[in-house]
Amino acid sequence: MFNVTELSDFAWSESELTSSILTLLTPNVVKSLPPNFQNIKTTTAAKNWLDEMVSQSHLFTVCLRDTKTIIGFVFLSEWDNQNVHLGYLLGESFWQQGYASEFLSGFITDCRDNHLVKSLIGGVEAANVPSAKLLLKLGFEQSHTTENGVTFYQRQLY
Repeated sequence: MFNVTELSDFAWSESELTSSILTLLTPNVVKSLPPNFQNIKTTTAAKNWLDEMVSQSHLFTVCLRDTKTIIGFVFLSEWDNQNVHLGYLLGESFWQQGYASEFLSGFITDCRDNHLVKSLIGGVEAANVPSAKLLLKLGFEQSHTTENGVTFYQRQLY
């Protein structure tokens, strides 16, 4: 149902990517995300956000296989040589339909089966209860909470 593809491996045009970014990064989607995800309302801001994400992480697009519509993004950024920080977002119109669970489950399996990383770590702000529940459902364990209310979850892959 989904393709999760590293941005560098797929031939998206810049206009397709910026249009998707503007569509996906709505206030409800980004309210629990870091400041650099906020207020992306112009093509220039979308391009700048994309450049920043590509420079800081491995950026993956999540798209519907049949229509090639980008419905979300997955981000991997290294913390150290074995533990990788996982970030993800899904467009608001695709919430509560099992999509995030399905594409993240497949993504985690691929990371494990191909020994891409030893463990994944995801940080979730306290207000983002659905995301915390999703990580727990996918086998992550709560590790610690920071002073600013971000709880980190970790999943050993091998």
